[in-house]
Amino acid sequence: MVEYAPNGDIEAMRHLAHVLRITDPANPHTQEMPNGNKVEVQLRYEDSPATAAARTATPAAAPVAAAPVVWETAEHSPAARFLFTVEFTTDKVGKIAKYRLRYQNERGDKGEWSEEFGAMVS
Repeated sequence: MVEYAPNGDIEAMRHLAHVLRITDPANPHTQEMPNGNKVEVQLRYEDSPATAAARTATPAAAPVAAAPVVWETAEHSPAARFLFTVEFTTDKVGKIAKYRLRYQNERGDKGEWSEEFGAMVS
């Protein structure tokens, strides 16, 4: 099992899609996953500043408690290649998609999570 987390970045943003670039920090010059591992991709959504401001501008009957952070596994995860495409539905436009990554071997053992990264869905 790999003892560190993969690196991730947004390679490209298209309408209703993000393309993630996944790299091995120990070997950033290669496109291969270490020791045949795959990468589990999880995401969550946050309101953008514009959508959060619009929601707070409307008076509420009672304060709303903060929702718990919910991570979901991306469709087609785990990734076996260094580029991974995440597609969105139109209801996610204007939200910020946050990602985290971790290595997973063929036995299902999982490593540490990467730092979060993300971008707005358009």
